[in-house]
Amino acid sequence: GVTDDSAAIQAALTAAGGASGPTAVVTRPGLTYRLGSQVVPPSNVSFGPLRGRSTLKLTSGSTARAILVQDVDNIEIHDLDIDLNKSATTDGGSNSGQQGVYGLYSTTRTGLAVRRVTVRNGWRRGLEVSITSPGSISDVVFEACTLTAVAESALVVQCIAQTDRTTPSASSRVAIRGCSVSGHGIYGILLTGVSDASVRDCPVNGVGSTGHGICISASTNGTPGSYRYRHVTDIDVVGNHVRGCTDTGRWGIVASV
Repeated sequence: GVTDDSAAIQAALTAAGGASGPTAVVTRPGLTYRLGSQVVPPSNVSFGPLRGRSTLKLTSGSTARAILVQDVDNIEIHDLDIDLNKSATTDGGSNSGQQGVYGLYSTTRTGLAVRRVTVRNGWRRGLEVSITSPGSISDVVFEACTLTAVAESALVVQCIAQTDRTTPSASSRVAIRGCSVSGHGIYGILLTGVSDASVRDCPVNGVGSTGHGICISASTNGTPGSYRYRHVTDIDVVGNHVRGCTDTGRWGIVASV
């Protein structure tokens, strides 16, 4: 927790990726690991403590994401407290890349589970999955996660439309269950361009001045006619509690499909 632990964690993750079958990379409960740069798990890895909780904390002034999940399959991240350490920096603009867990997909992949993860004190987003065409990701689970004091949006799954692609990106079988959101700047939970998704039993406290509590929308990056779009389909939003809508034009739950 004093020196930068990024290289040691990355070495363990890389070694796990070379094993046959699913492999666990285990952190010690009760310890704080300092990250000066993001760590990147390979396919078929579970990352977190066997019991209790561990903390990942970005080093002072870091603009890094904590965990980058990029074009891999079958990843589980669990029982981690991620402190993005925004208070150790002064320039939000230079830290706009900060995320607790960032999934980035440009190829066809399956399997991302983030369970009982806390993300706090960040300049950008807490948990995010972004899919760029022609990529896709299926079987995504966010369960019992807590997101607080992130300057932008707290939990985002977005399919990004692009002008230079003929096929829109896609995400299917997305489940967000029992995730608690507070203190965000824009959206509490944002889903764009997904299908067969559910948002259940999520308390969202406070609505950002330029966003909504829970927003479901088509992937509408750009001007109609210039981009390929994917509309959202088969969305289940049940048992959520949104409060704190104080600005005109801000809503607790909004759908634009």
